[in-house]
Amino acid sequence: MARVLIAEHNQTVANYLAASLKKAGNIVEVVDNYLDAWRAASRNSFDILMVDVVMPGIDGFVLAQKILQD
Repeated sequence: MARVLIAEHNQTVANYLAASLKKAGNIVEVVDNYLDAWRAASRNSFDILMVDVVMPGIDGFVLAQKILQD
């Protein structure tokens, strides 16, 4: 079982990923923007970070880099 953070602004994609991961027994948190993802990652420890590469604000690569640095 893994703790997974999904940062995805497309609700349909986010719901599909979350349902699939939960069905496999994982603990999943879903956010729809980079700022909430950054906040969630600073509050909790996640094993896996799934980010949308093209998000409003900053892209997923920058978000992942910031989270890893923190």
